[in-house]
Amino acid sequence: MMAVVLRALLSSNTKYTLILATVTILSFVLYSQPVLYAHTFSENEDALFLTMINKIKAETQLVGSDFSTQQAQQHAEAADGLFAQKDPVANTTWTSEISERNPRVVRDLLHSLDNVKSTVAAAPNSDPDSSSVQSKITNIDNLLDEAVSVRISKDVSDNPKTQALVLANLGDEIYTNYGNALGLPPSTVANMAGISMSGMTPNKGSSMTTKMSSGNGMSGMNAVSERSAMNQPSTTIKNLTAYQTAQSMATVAQQVFDKNLKPIA
Repeated sequence: MMAVVLRALLSSNTKYTLILATVTILSFVLYSQPVLYAHTFSENEDALFLTMINKIKAETQLVGSDFSTQQAQQHAEAADGLFAQKDPVANTTWTSEISERNPRVVRDLLHSLDNVKSTVAAAPNSDPDSSSVQSKITNIDNLLDEAVSVRISKDVSDNPKTQALVLANLGDEIYTNYGNALGLPPSTVANMAGISMSGMTPNKGSSMTTKMSSGNGMSGMNAVSERSAMNQPSTTIKNLTAYQTAQSMATVAQQVFDKNLKPIA
């Protein structure tokens, strides 16, 4: 924004205007004492950050849906691990980027994620109250929303281009987890234009709903049937945790589309 203003002022070729602008900028810097951050985030970094937030929400929602299983423990650990990851563009962690602006949000999120992980780990023996676990998940969702508002301006967060990148990133994550769930090689997953996950059978002893749909708004992600994608009518799920993650991320991706992109489509 400052660069745009300066270019506009310089193009006027007016000495008085340039002097006035310089004095104004210096006065702002000297007297307003603005908070200066380490680096300016790129559009891609913003999209990666929002993707990470949505991935954590997908994992924690799975924890809340059935917290007494081994898979719930794995989803809780995954959520905690995602928040501790590094920004792949800058040599810093997501937590440090948020902490630059509001350390309290980071402390609360780390504590809440760890608390849920501990609660789920102890669930088989302690039998925690379902409403208590759901309350913890809701609190994490609220803190994640606060982390977004702390690190990214509303204009950037609401930008359709940013949200389109988030949706594309989530699509990659869905396909990756789906491939892991079925034990498919990465090359096969990379060639999938879309997947309809009906008609699949879980491993013996597991129980799940075997139909996954991301809705009419994202029909492209369901355009190819599993028969044409894998040339067989039924596929055994080899990794239930990854399959559940793919399901939950598809739901989150649909929410991103419906909220941020569908109204302007």
